[in-house]
Amino acid sequence: MLLGLNELTTTRRLLFIVAVLVIVLYAKIHILPVLEWYWTAISL
Repeated sequence: MLLGLNELTTTRRLLFIVAVLVIVLYAKIHILPVLEWYWTAISL
C-alpha cells in the first residue's frame, strides 16, 4: 500500500512537472510573440 501510494505521488509529481513545462513552452511560443507585437504597436 505504501509503495503504491509513493508511486502514485511520484507519477502525479511527474505529470505536474510535464504539464508545467508544456504550459511554459506554449506560453513562450504563442503568448510572447503576441506580447512583443503588442508592445511594438503601442510604442509606434
